[in-house]
Amino acid sequence: MMKYQLVDGALNTAAFDILFKRWKDRLWAFVAKKCHSVEEREDIIQKIFLKLHHSRAQYQPQYLFAQWIFTIAKTTIIDHARKNNRINFKSVEFTEKHLPLEVENETLDLSNLSIEQQKVVQLRFEEDLEFSEIALRINKSESNIRKILSRAYSKIRKTKLIRGAQ
Repeated sequence: MMKYQLVDGALNTAAFDILFKRWKDRLWAFVAKKCHSVEEREDIIQKIFLKLHHSRAQYQPQYLFAQWIFTIAKTTIIDHARKNNRINFKSVEFTEKHLPLEVENETLDLSNLSIEQQKVVQLRFEEDLEFSEIALRINKSESNIRKILSRAYSKIRKTKLIRGAQ
């Protein structure tokens, strides 16, 4: 990565080729756990390496390259799922514990949530807004929005567990 970061021209391409050959199979296996379609996997892998290229100047050698590239992979998978309005929660771990309004073709019942929680969930997933944008819209702090969303997740999970047990 250091060679790819610093060198321009033909050597830069050679360094990228080495990175690609070293990491494509590991990334393919990682993405395959999250996406079942071969076309989607190919698309995601391409996006991962495109992001690697665009953010190569941000890589810092004191960190493990594996952590850096898998973080890019994880966020790329999340972005791809959001863009296509589907996230399979059983197969993807999320740093923010995202919860879509629809999980595996099952529409979630939001009726047990407060009106404020319903609004935040809808802004986050239907309108795909960032926490800062939601905070501005409903005049609350960003950390408060995260708490509201976290509590909504807990209620939804409890409801699903209770209904699943019946």
